[in-house]
Amino acid sequence: VQPDEGDSVYIEGHGPAVVESVTQAAGQRRYKVRYPDDTHYTVSREQILAREPSRKFNRGDSDGARTPGRSTSAPRRLEYLGRAFDDVNRNVTSKTATFALIASMVGGGVLSLPYAMTQCGLVLGTIALLVSGVASAWTLDMLVDCARSTGRDTFDLIGHAAFGEVSRKLTSILLFLLCWLALVGYSVLVGDLLVPLLELIAPQLEDVPHETLRRGTLIGAMLLLSPMCFKDGLHSLRFLCFASVGSVLIMGLIIAFRAAQHAGEAHIVNVLLPNQDIGEVMVPASFVWWPEDFQQALYVFPMFGVSFMCHFNALPTHQELSRPTRPRIRKVVGQTMAATALLYLFVAYAGHTYAGRYTCGNILLNFSRTDPLAAVARGCLGAVLMLNFPLICQPCRNALFRLLSDLSCFRRVSARSTESSASGQMGLPLTENADPPPAESRSSSVVHVYRREDSESTGVRRHQSIPALDTFQPKDATLQQSSSTPSRVQRYCLTTLILGGALLLSCFMRSIMVVWSILGSTVCFTVAFILPASFWFRIVGPSMSAWHRAAALTLVAIVSMLVVCCTIETLLKLEQPPCPPARALDEVLASSGNPLESLFFAKEVLP
Repeated sequence: VQPDEGDSVYIEGHGPAVVESVTQAAGQRRYKVRYPDDTHYTVSREQILAREPSRKFNRGDSDGARTPGRSTSAPRRLEYLGRAFDDVNRNVTSKTATFALIASMVGGGVLSLPYAMTQCGLVLGTIALLVSGVASAWTLDMLVDCARSTGRDTFDLIGHAAFGEVSRKLTSILLFLLCWLALVGYSVLVGDLLVPLLELIAPQLEDVPHETLRRGTLIGAMLLLSPMCFKDGLHSLRFLCFASVGSVLIMGLIIAFRAAQHAGEAHIVNVLLPNQDIGEVMVPASFVWWPEDFQQALYVFPMFGVSFMCHFNALPTHQELSRPTRPRIRKVVGQTMAATALLYLFVAYAGHTYAGRYTCGNILLNFSRTDPLAAVARGCLGAVLMLNFPLICQPCRNALFRLLSDLSCFRRVSARSTESSASGQMGLPLTENADPPPAESRSSSVVHVYRREDSESTGVRRHQSIPALDTFQPKDATLQQSSSTPSRVQRYCLTTLILGGALLLSCFMRSIMVVWSILGSTVCFTVAFILPASFWFRIVGPSMSAWHRAAALTLVAIVSMLVVCCTIETLLKLEQPPCPPARALDEVLASSGNPLESLFFAKEVLP
């Protein structure tokens, strides 16, 4: 079948292009094609390895309305991997990849899941958690689909392929906010976890005002961790993901053990009062099945979106996975979401069973500061959160550097003369009838091309490879610029700015739920759902059915409404206390049919 104007084609050795015009010369058809860098060349039919007919859905690309800098749509018959299928660096098994994704999701946020489950009720909370997991698995598959359709292995470069430079910068901003607000949240949790341990070790610290002790603890922890945060490489700390999952399991077992001890009976739990004093309340042996306040349920709903946030780590995992066939990738994503959902439900149910309607935003606040098992859980999680700081600080710093790289003071000038000569070659004007420079003469990374039917096969065995159809060098200068890294001075300045800002904000945050709600209602909802679906709609959508495109747009519309509603609710509750207030005696009496039993349950807050 001969290509027509507007068709997407793949040119051997040079990558995707769009047919601009077709001419007849000496009995042969010649095709004028446009590459992603907006250069034009004339090729023969023999150089076109694949084609895809143009669709009215995406005709704007062939009439001059194409977004500047956006990647040319590639034929869907082919798939593009930035790292070859049989590359020696693809040494991660499916089990290891599953565990790595689970480790990137679980962490400090799991401490707030019992509170979110309580405010939504067990029925609505369970539904919200499972729906969030399914939606996250769907958008992860979208993100991987975009990467394999463009050959780009980072979130911001996929944004550039979809909507151009503005989209790349917006994605970098959101990734920076995601990491920075995670640092703020971890700082708040470090204060909540370490202060009780310090008071247990040194009882004389109980005479120090709680807020003063908390801020001093945060400053000390930040000074202790700053040397590791200033480092350029932190590969030696990768084992912390295993420690993170282990600490969450230990905490869940401790909460479940304490809940089992008091199953079916009223018991006393701690709460943190608005004045930061510790109080006690009597918790009845009952469950909250439905939300008592739907506004409060809307306030905690972003917590479920935060819980399955691993999209920033999905593409690096895909890049290192051995034998990355489509069924194998979907198996990893499915196993990851299923295991994580079961872990979350276990911790959420255990926490709700123990503290009931008085569950705090940090479940460990409901335990006595002298409880030895709770002290073990606080120590494990506190140490892991502190050591996770450098792992989060590094991508946060890199995202900020990419945002500031356009400024003259942040441009890194290379001392190698070969780089300047290469950039000069890339800027030479080329005639439209000339052949493109050979792939070996360009300096960007190689993209490996495969047939889609081969990559979707389920019969690829261990140590079996799939032959590449072709390789090419991307023509986009953005791919080359994205590989730059900050200098030592820039690294120190950016790290100081990031840590100082996170410390300052965390000193004035009273509740971890405020941080998680801000993070979830704005950044996480956008990064986890809106951006992957929008990118997929733009890159992959033109070749998919109308039903698939409508489903992606519906997801974007629903999550966009949630972003607006949840953000408004979060802004109205910035002073939300870390623990729900104890109900007054008359309220308890009015809600119970047994006054004598109510008097027993209505034990007042004891400072």
